[in-house]
Amino acid sequence: MPSEELVSLRVGKHSVKLSQMNRTIIVDEILLRCTPTEYRILEPLLQGRALPDHYLVEAAFAEACTATSLRSLKRHIENLRSKLEPSGLSIHRVSRYGYILVDSIDT
Repeated sequence: MPSEELVSLRVGKHSVKLSQMNRTIIVDEILLRCTPTEYRILEPLLQGRALPDHYLVEAAFAEACTATSLRSLKRHIENLRSKLEPSGLSIHRVSRYGYILVDSIDT
Protein backbone atom coordinates (compact mmCIF):
# COMPACT_ATOMS: atom_id res chain seq x y z
CA MET A 1 0.00 0.00 0.00
CA PRO A 2 1.52 3.39 -0.97
CA SER A 3 2.16 5.87 1.79
CA GLU A 4 0.29 9.14 1.82
CA GLU A 5 2.15 12.28 0.83
CA LEU A 6 1.93 15.03 3.39
CA VAL A 7 0.90 18.51 2.30
CA SER A 8 3.50 21.02 3.51
CA LEU A 9 3.02 24.74 4.10
CA ARG A 10 4.07 27.55 6.41
CA VAL A 11 2.11 29.55 8.98
CA GLY A 12 4.21 32.41 10.28
CA LYS A 13 7.55 30.91 11.23
CA HIS A 14 6.07 27.41 11.58
CA SER A 15 6.39 24.48 9.21
CA VAL A 16 3.05 22.67 8.95
CA LYS A 17 2.37 19.25 7.42
CA LEU A 18 -1.10 17.82 6.88
CA SER A 19 -2.27 14.24 6.60
CA GLN A 20 -5.88 13.98 5.45
CA MET A 21 -5.86 10.22 5.77
CA ASN A 22 -4.93 10.33 9.49
CA ARG A 23 -6.44 13.76 10.24
CA THR A 24 -3.14 14.77 11.76
CA ILE A 25 -1.24 18.01 11.57
CA ILE A 26 2.44 18.32 12.38
CA VAL A 27 3.49 21.81 13.43
CA ASP A 28 7.28 21.90 13.47
CA GLU A 29 7.83 18.62 15.35
CA ILE A 30 4.55 18.59 17.32
CA LEU A 31 1.92 16.06 16.24
CA LEU A 32 -1.70 17.20 16.62
CA ARG A 33 -4.51 14.67 16.24
CA CYS A 34 -7.86 16.09 15.22
CA THR A 35 -11.38 14.78 15.14
CA PRO A 36 -12.89 14.74 11.64
CA THR A 37 -14.82 17.95 12.41
CA GLU A 38 -11.76 19.72 13.87
CA TYR A 39 -9.75 18.79 10.79
CA ARG A 40 -12.45 20.15 8.47
CA ILE A 41 -12.35 23.46 10.39
CA LEU A 42 -8.58 23.73 10.64
CA GLU A 43 -7.69 22.78 7.07
CA PRO A 44 -9.23 25.89 5.43
CA LEU A 45 -7.83 28.13 8.19
CA LEU A 46 -4.35 27.08 7.07
CA GLN A 47 -4.86 29.30 4.00
CA GLY A 48 -3.61 32.13 6.19
CA ARG A 49 -6.57 34.48 5.93
CA ALA A 50 -9.65 35.23 7.96
CA LEU A 51 -12.61 33.06 7.00
CA PRO A 52 -16.24 33.91 7.71
CA ASP A 53 -18.28 31.92 10.18
CA HIS A 54 -20.67 30.63 7.50
CA TYR A 55 -17.76 29.24 5.44
CA LEU A 56 -16.34 27.33 8.43
CA VAL A 57 -19.79 26.01 9.41
CA GLU A 58 -20.33 24.71 5.88
CA ALA A 59 -16.84 23.16 5.81
CA ALA A 60 -17.26 21.53 9.22
CA PHE A 61 -20.86 20.37 9.18
CA ALA A 62 -21.99 20.56 5.52
CA GLU A 63 -25.03 22.58 6.57
CA ALA A 64 -26.29 26.14 6.54
CA CYS A 65 -25.19 28.54 9.25
CA THR A 66 -27.64 28.64 12.18
CA ALA A 67 -27.40 29.70 15.80
CA THR A 68 -26.94 26.04 16.76
CA SER A 69 -24.20 25.41 14.21
CA LEU A 70 -22.40 28.60 15.31
CA ARG A 71 -22.40 27.37 18.92
CA SER A 72 -21.03 24.04 17.77
CA LEU A 73 -18.35 25.77 15.68
CA LYS A 74 -17.33 27.84 18.71
CA ARG A 75 -17.02 24.69 20.84
CA HIS A 76 -14.83 22.98 18.22
CA ILE A 77 -12.68 26.12 17.87
CA GLU A 78 -12.10 26.10 21.63
CA ASN A 79 -10.98 22.46 21.44
CA LEU A 80 -8.64 23.30 18.55
CA ARG A 81 -7.17 26.25 20.47
CA SER A 82 -6.25 23.89 23.32
CA LYS A 83 -4.64 21.43 20.92
CA LEU A 84 -2.77 24.16 19.03
CA GLU A 85 -1.45 26.01 22.10
CA PRO A 86 1.75 23.93 22.52
CA SER A 87 2.56 24.37 18.81
CA GLY A 88 2.74 28.17 18.86
CA LEU A 89 -0.31 28.57 16.61
CA SER A 90 -3.55 30.16 17.69
CA ILE A 91 -7.04 30.71 16.28
CA HIS A 92 -8.29 34.25 16.79
CA ARG A 93 -11.79 35.63 16.48
CA VAL A 94 -12.22 38.38 13.90
CA SER A 95 -15.04 40.41 15.41
CA ARG A 96 -18.41 39.99 13.68
CA TYR A 97 -16.79 38.04 10.84
CA GLY A 98 -15.08 34.75 11.55
CA TYR A 99 -11.71 33.26 12.53
CA ILE A 100 -8.07 33.35 11.49
CA LEU A 101 -5.13 31.06 12.28
CA VAL A 102 -2.01 32.95 13.35
CA ASP A 103 1.43 32.41 14.78
CA SER A 104 0.86 33.17 18.46
CA ILE A 105 4.25 34.92 18.59
CA ASP A 106 2.91 37.55 16.16
CA THR A 107 -0.09 38.45 18.36
